Amino acid sequence: MLEQLREDATGMEVAPPIRTGYPEDKVRLIDILLRPEVLVYEPFWMAISSNKAILPVLWSLFPNHRYLLEASFHLTPNLIQNGYAQKPIAGRRGDNVKLIGENNSMLDTTDG
Repeated sequence: MLEQLREDATGMEVAPPIRTGYPEDKVRLIDILLRPEVLVYEPFWMAISSNKAILPVLWSLFPNHRYLLEASFHLTPNLIQNGYAQKPIAGRRGDNVKLIGENNSMLDTTDG
């Protein structure tokens, strides 16, 4: 996601680059959202709760919960065998979603 944003914004820099102090200047969501030149148009808690990266965390905390589907940052043998949805972490409105069926067969995809 960040790489796509960097590509789209090349030549349009209005702020100095983010220097986080992490190896290779790894950027966290908080490093971006708390910059003074960034305006957030929805409540901060919505940016966290609508982030798809929370799904694998919830699955690890509550495995096999009846209201959760299996979610992981990496493909597991179970996901490959049964099929899965591949979603961007910060996607909206169902854009850029791939539905992968049993044994990696592409079922459908959406653009965004």
